[in-house]
Amino acid sequence: MALDSQVLKDSIQWFNIVGNGYVQLLQMIVMPLVFASILSAVARLHNASQLGKISFLTIGTLLFTTLIAALVGVLVTNLFGLTAEGLVQGGAETARLNAIETSYVGKVADLSVPQLVLSFVPKNPFADLTGANPTSIISVVIFRRIPGRGRA
Repeated sequence: MALDSQVLKDSIQWFNIVGNGYVQLLQMIVMPLVFASILSAVARLHNASQLGKISFLTIGTLLFTTLIAALVGVLVTNLFGLTAEGLVQGGAETARLNAIETSYVGKVADLSVPQLVLSFVPKNPFADLTGANPTSIISVVIFRRIPGRGRA
């Protein structure tokens, strides 16, 4: 007896919840591991003068690159004579906002049940904290409960 191809496709979607969920959980761990390794490196510094020097260099580098970006922005603005005259929200911007809202709702409405369940598993909790996905709030709650289980 041969299986119907549609039944097989639907079954594969349900079986993929486990495999894809596992991969997303692995991807979720990457950013906290990077954060923990940086925190561990700072904790291993034996004297505070090293930490101060590293902090000074980091902040100095960030300020210097920000200064360069600001100077490039001012230079380009003056070079091309750019002004902010005439910048008002018009029909095009309102239409774009409506299109974004429509597509955002469509992302969840077009998902099958297995895909929707899989979208609740956080792949990158920091991206979910920004609300990048339609199911970000649920993903953040799930991510928050994972470390909470270790304390209970």
